[in-house]
Amino acid sequence: MANMERILQAFGEKHFAGKIGCQIVSVVPEESVCRLQITEQHLNATGNVQGGVIFTLGDFAFAVAANAFGKVTVTLNSSISYLRAAKGTELLATAKQVSRSNRICVYEVDIRDNTDVHVAQMTITGYVKEKENGMA
Repeated sequence: MANMERILQAFGEKHFAGKIGCQIVSVVPEESVCRLQITEQHLNATGNVQGGVIFTLGDFAFAVAANAFGKVTVTLNSSISYLRAAKGTELLATAKQVSRSNRICVYEVDIRDNTDVHVAQMTITGYVKEKENGMA
């Protein structure tokens, strides 16, 4: 399992997801929880959270969980279903590993707001490279 300090450093505010407000809440084997405080900058023209913001949070939660194993892991394929508009002030994404082999992993990412509205569901397939990522 990865060192939390190294994960926080690797996925910090200097990268895109961090710059828009994505934060790591927790990382345990095969799972991560990440959050985003919804602000006006995250809204689209209709006043709802922009789909790309929701996708970014889910992708970020996957990256944190999948890379916590110590190997560089990148997305091969991802799909998202937008279920309902967020009603709360915060989004929470929980990424859970479904399967993992030497080179392929699959995660389900559940995205809800802080009022428990189920906002989106993602399935992400990742490719596990041989290269160490320095987080172990």
